[in-house]
Amino acid sequence: MADKTVGYLAKELRTNLKSMSRAERRIARALFLSNFEAGMMSVANLASMANVSGPTVIRFTNNLGYATYKDFQDAASLEREESVKSPARLYSRVPTSQPRETEEVIERLLRRTTSTLGMIEEQEFEKVAKILGDKRRNLYTIGGQLTSFFANLVASRLFLLRPSVQSINAHPMGFCPEDQLPFIGNRDVVLAFDLRRYQKSTINFTKLAYEQGATVILMTDMWLSPIADFASHVLVVDSETDGPYDFLTPCMALIDTLHEKILANVNFEEVQERIRLCEKYPRGLLGEDELVQERAA
Repeated sequence: MADKTVGYLAKELRTNLKSMSRAERRIARALFLSNFEAGMMSVANLASMANVSGPTVIRFTNNLGYATYKDFQDAASLEREESVKSPARLYSRVPTSQPRETEEVIERLLRRTTSTLGMIEEQEFEKVAKILGDKRRNLYTIGGQLTSFFANLVASRLFLLRPSVQSINAHPMGFCPEDQLPFIGNRDVVLAFDLRRYQKSTINFTKLAYEQGATVILMTDMWLSPIADFASHVLVVDSETDGPYDFLTPCMALIDTLHEKILANVNFEEVQERIRLCEKYPRGLLGEDELVQERAA
């Protein structure tokens, strides 16, 4: 029988996300987004909220190790008491009696990063890397208020490795994201970054691109952006803290790992030539020769 202590259910959901079906991910998202209140509902109500069947809910709870649905509801009730939602409520959990030691912060940060990398499923990761490195397909990256930084970073990195890469968030002509939608189709890829609290514009753009045939890859947190409902591939970041803002380092670690995997799949000579061409003209960056002169001065 599954453990009923606080934290067990959330941990099991995070651990099993990589092997869940789309229907199971919808149940998990319903639990996370409702702060586990959905898990206290009847089978029928949880199934309706997650847009799945009743038998799917029962199989889901059985796979998590709960012998009865009542056991699952009890566990969800405990998680509900511990769950938080907004930055203000998260901040209320921060200890005020004494300052946090740097070592403690580092330990928690490393634990979340290790957890994120531990959720990588090798075959799925390989598929994502091949799709992102496929120069025959147009690649668009998009993020929200918090995550546009990641979208821009990945686009700038991958542009050095392959053509036809564009960050929707940083279009040089100043277009709004929707201006690109008419040109996105079934040979295109959209890499979306959406961490809580999820951004409607990112969700809407990505869903429209999906409906036009684009392949959607999502990088999200363990609460699962609604984009997970239709994404072909989902990479999960364990970013939770007890402060007002979630950790971003685990997401950066996942991006770095993915970049290395993409590098392993591309043609080295072609990439080397592309990087050489990218470096051919001045871009306001200090070149090697200039750096030598600066240090000698």
